[in-house]
Amino acid sequence: FRMANRFIKNLRILESMNDSPIVVHQYNVGGDWNAGMSIYDMILQSPCKIIFICHGISASMGSIIPQSIYNKGIRLTMPNCYWLIHEGEQAMSGTVKQFQSYYEFSRLSKSQMYTIYTEVCHETGEYFENMSMSKTKSFLRRKLESKEDWWLTAKEAVLYGFVDGTVGSEKYKSMTAI
Repeated sequence: FRMANRFIKNLRILESMNDSPIVVHQYNVGGDWNAGMSIYDMILQSPCKIIFICHGISASMGSIIPQSIYNKGIRLTMPNCYWLIHEGEQAMSGTVKQFQSYYEFSRLSKSQMYTIYTEVCHETGEYFENMSMSKTKSFLRRKLESKEDWWLTAKEAVLYGFVDGTVGSEKYKSMTAI
């Protein structure tokens, strides 16, 4: 939660300085759904163009956060960054009623995750170019149900539309050029 608060605070500071693009370098092994969604929402509301560069690993929530800028920024991955797409991990303790309530919340967050991935991948993924939105969602569901943890290379993350390109590719030759 502290990292999310720090990120949001720093984003607001950068936004107030000028309207230059903000470059976010992310190495993210995943994390709490609510903290991640607070970052997602703040990026979504940012008036600045954002360039997102993923390094090393973009796992779980780290694969969702970059999707917040798909139509107003650039999402990039380093050539050796791995991507983990999955439904997340759940753990809790409490009463039976609390479990039931948390189960409902888990279903809501899972649905929200599928909506985010489906919309972005359908719009930007070369693989989904001629597919309907419902077929895109079905494909993603099948992948996650069959593998539980779906690991992607940088090249595959671009193919499926989780990012726009790879740093070092023809279109995005270097971080300096971007």
